[in-house]
Amino acid sequence: MRDIRIDSDGSPRCWNCGSRGFTEKRTLRSKAFIGVGALLTKKKMKCQQCGEYNDTGNGKTWDGPAGRKYRNAWNAERAG
Repeated sequence: MRDIRIDSDGSPRCWNCGSRGFTEKRTLRSKAFIGVGALLTKKKMKCQQCGEYNDTGNGKTWDGPAGRKYRNAWNAERAG
């Protein structure tokens, strides 16, 4: 899990694919280790496109997706 990225418009983006669609969920790890106490833990932002969890603590600047598959598509889109 990595920190969420913030683009130039101030919108949050997924660190892996660059998507802007998120749902708030708790990770399976927090549910398994803590059980019912997981309801007290902070929710993470789960990307709807790639399914990766994004930590909302310290948002870093977005310079493109980190995933190789998504970065190649983003570079092709940006070039053309």
